[in-house]
Amino acid sequence: MKLANAKAVCLMIVALSLTGSQAHAMVDFNDGGIHDIDYLIDDFVSVNGTPEMRTTVNLLDGGRIVRDLMVYNDGIVNILGGSAQVLGAHQNSLVKMSGGLMETSLCAFGNSRARTSGGAIANQLRAGGSRVDLSGGSIG
Repeated sequence: MKLANAKAVCLMIVALSLTGSQAHAMVDFNDGGIHDIDYLIDDFVSVNGTPEMRTTVNLLDGGRIVRDLMVYNDGIVNILGGSAQVLGAHQNSLVKMSGGLMETSLCAFGNSRARTSGGAIANQLRAGGSRVDLSGGSIG
């Protein structure tokens, strides 16, 4: 690496540090597969199912999604353990919660379905144009 390039990199890091900016990517599960999350993800997570590919994400004990977890287009999320900041279900998606923790809220919109039989939603459950079945767990 040339010294001029090293200086440019250092200046960019200092500039980002001074502005307080943080860059975050998105982890996108959209392959029709089944994905088990039992590890830390410090990004936004998207589960995109499409009618042909019912992508499924299982949040398990030891799993933590620091940012929001969003599920779209017939995607499926099973909360069996672990935690996420916010879980948003949109566009015909399905959420089943039997354990774990939503640190802020669970939101179901756009003809989605949310079923809770356990676990905890720390703050609020929001729904609009969706079906919500509550048979266990706690809210607030």
